[in-house]
Amino acid sequence: MVPEYGDEDLREKIYENYRIVYRIKGELIEVVAICHGSRLLGNVL
Repeated sequence: MVPEYGDEDLREKIYENYRIVYRIKGELIEVVAICHGSRLLGNVL
C-alpha cells in the first residue's frame, strides 16, 4: 500500500531511486505513476 494514500488498491514498488505506483484490476496492472524517490508523491498524483 502507498503510505500517502489510504487506498488499498494502490500499491508501490521501489526500484533503485524510483517509486512505481500501480493498481491491479483483475488480470491487468495499471501503472499510475513513476517518480523519482526525492519527489513528493502528492505533487505527482
